[in-house]
Amino acid sequence: MRERVLYVAPLNPFMPGGGSQATRAYMDATLEIFGRNKVDVMVNKGVLVPDKYKGINFIFVPQRPKLLSYVLFSFGVLGRFAVYVARYLNSHREQYQCCIINGSLESGWCFKHVEDSGVEKVTIHHNQEVKYCMDTKNILTLRGKWPYMVLQAEKIAYKYSDYNLFLTQYDMDCMKKEYGYTKAKNRLIGTFDYKDARVIRPRKEGKDFHIVASGTMSHYQTIHGIMDFYNRYYSIARKLIPNLKVLLTGRNPSIEIRRLEESKNDITIVPNPENIMDQVQRGQFYLCPTDIGSGLKLRAMDGLKSGLPVLVHEVSARGYDYYYDKPYYRIYTDESSFERGLKEILSFLKHTPDSEIIINHDYYDYFGFSKGTERLKTALGGGKNGVKHLIIVRLHTYCLKAA
Repeated sequence: MRERVLYVAPLNPFMPGGGSQATRAYMDATLEIFGRNKVDVMVNKGVLVPDKYKGINFIFVPQRPKLLSYVLFSFGVLGRFAVYVARYLNSHREQYQCCIINGSLESGWCFKHVEDSGVEKVTIHHNQEVKYCMDTKNILTLRGKWPYMVLQAEKIAYKYSDYNLFLTQYDMDCMKKEYGYTKAKNRLIGTFDYKDARVIRPRKEGKDFHIVASGTMSHYQTIHGIMDFYNRYYSIARKLIPNLKVLLTGRNPSIEIRRLEESKNDITIVPNPENIMDQVQRGQFYLCPTDIGSGLKLRAMDGLKSGLPVLVHEVSARGYDYYYDKPYYRIYTDESSFERGLKEILSFLKHTPDSEIIINHDYYDYFGFSKGTERLKTALGGGKNGVKHLIIVRLHTYCLKAA
């Protein structure tokens, strides 16, 4: 019978970072829904698989010559896994009857080259790829010079899928407007913790900073957001908070970010922390300043999981609809909304002695692994009893990175 599930992950699911965490969360949910003995996981050659995943069938994708990569890129093949997966599915189609591909850059090309054998196709769109790559200045667009290929891949994936799954309502609405009619069922699934993610218990002690922000500090979108905060909103925070102290923490801080610590006594940087959540919990509230890109910004989850109120730029607020009416979650777009949101968060902290417990509870009620798994299962029509014999192909594009 054609009952196996294939989950393909070009982005290593066992590394730190938002993109890897999302990859692992969907992988764990797939294992939960369909059973560990029915799932094949395809990853890059060289990925080290943790012991807890022993017994699962991993398929390792070999590297290909650089010259061949350049040639295929010129023909619109924007990801290495697309070719490998298309060939694999064509030669093993008797095992698989349905295909879910995450990441439209690779699924767009793959869909064109998988033989029509009744295989249902599902794409999980993690971003509007054109906007994400342009804002990231990623090599896939050669700094924005080749958006046409990205657009075409995304359009094919959107229009020829049987299911399109989205992390944010904003991305779903934009693709519908951009690409028009599709035969697919469009569904919103959001994101969530992976199965064995550390459970955070909020703390009251050790709050030696007012504001904390986290992320990959060498990532273009993160740098852009932090510099936007410093240039436009930092003075407002200093006005409202006496003796302001700001903590920035994450991987490989850029030169621009390091200069902030050198020039300001009230800004501290903790680079490459052993455990980033321990650093996040040092703050009284969390700032998510990323103001470009698309998709769902996972770093705001760090603050909510830690029981911290969140002040978030409108771009980073996409996908957090559940929180829009919460008194501890405030969205800003300009100086006036930033000041108003900061005042409301400070008031919430002053008048809510158990704020950490409330926020932490709400987080797990929405972003917990069991809740996310149920959303994915529902989006697919009930899992085993809905879309049958699913192949979940984890095709993360190379421009999918966490802000």
